[in-house]
Amino acid sequence: MTRFSKYAVPFCAVLIAVVVGGCGKAGGSPTPSPISDPSTLITQSGLAVTSVQTIHFEMTLDGSIKTAALGSSAAGLGGSIKLNGATISGDLDIAHQAYHLNMSMPSLMGLTADVIQVDGSQYTKVSLQSDKYTKSKGADFGAVASAAPVASADVAKTITQIKSALDSAGVTATISGTEKVDGRDAYRLSVSMPVAKINSLLEAAVGSAASGITIDSASLDYWVYKDTLQPAKMELSGTSAAVGNIDLVLTLTKYNEKVTIVAPSADQIQTAQ
Repeated sequence: MTRFSKYAVPFCAVLIAVVVGGCGKAGGSPTPSPISDPSTLITQSGLAVTSVQTIHFEMTLDGSIKTAALGSSAAGLGGSIKLNGATISGDLDIAHQAYHLNMSMPSLMGLTADVIQVDGSQYTKVSLQSDKYTKSKGADFGAVASAAPVASADVAKTITQIKSALDSAGVTATISGTEKVDGRDAYRLSVSMPVAKINSLLEAAVGSAASGITIDSASLDYWVYKDTLQPAKMELSGTSAAVGNIDLVLTLTKYNEKVTIVAPSADQIQTAQ
């Protein structure tokens, strides 16, 4: 399970960075005029999160992962591990580089994990390892924490840069209507990107952890709240001969609502051996 706890949090951090990275004023602003151009909508949703300080997310996973892709931590299991019913949820406090994540994989002997980062330290508890937390150095939010003030310096320039990056990556999108997310109206977009570009971004984001791992096919649907233009939801499906197949649904709610993240008490932390 070491590899599980080592890479689960960085993966979530990368995912959240992709979804909430950007600049612009969020919350408290007038409802934007309707948008019919998908490129503009994607850009504006990226620009709608500068003032985001806290956020709640819910992620569900289905499909299966080949045990060979998990390395030595899964040695002896053979075949594939089914993800059906797997969930990851939590609260993210960007300003304080803190988060609290809960993970569950019922199909793998009821595996659960609880991960807390606060005050520069990370506390991880995995059900199949111990009933207490292990303390380690906290992960650095890096670009997530610093993107907003840097990008906000010139909004017009940033919009141009984002559009240019999307075009260069071969991203295309269509708006397929309006649906409810968390009880609010949201635009729904179908987004496509060349698989080769996805693989290059994966390698750049995850580095050596993704060595030899490539995506063979992928599809993405993306929802944006109409009233704030903040990211609302994404559904991602992907297949890989090296990894397996994954269907992921991520929902983002409770923007800028108060969240309290605290470290476990001393009696809940195991002593280093």
